[in-house]
Amino acid sequence: MSLNWNVEKCKDWKILVNYKASDKLKDTREWSITNALIWHSMTCGFNEITEKNYKEIWFRVNLWETYKGSYLSFRTKKGTYKKYFITLEDIEKRIGLYTNADRETLKQNFSKLLKRLNFNNIRCIENNRFPE
Repeated sequence: MSLNWNVEKCKDWKILVNYKASDKLKDTREWSITNALIWHSMTCGFNEITEKNYKEIWFRVNLWETYKGSYLSFRTKKGTYKKYFITLEDIEKRIGLYTNADRETLKQNFSKLLKRLNFNNIRCIENNRFPE
């Protein structure tokens, strides 16, 4: 099944999906954040960002980014890349974003995260390889 999404209910939605660097609306940063949240919807178990749930969604995204690392990195003025973690303000800008991802309760999503943590810990023990 494909991952479908829509941002037309978001305020300033045209800026949030601007992915052409030549467009004068904004740089590609906003599209990169929108795209990351679309993919996070599957991992984090949400299918819509609303005024009521955007803080919980930030909490879920933050948990997964803490576990897996950031999906995003942006070029600095020095030409190097720096990891970027999605902020509460980033999610608040995207109130109205909808995807067809499966919706999970916070408990279900946290359980999924704990299972992955446990699986990775067991794999490290079995292979005698531990993070430094």
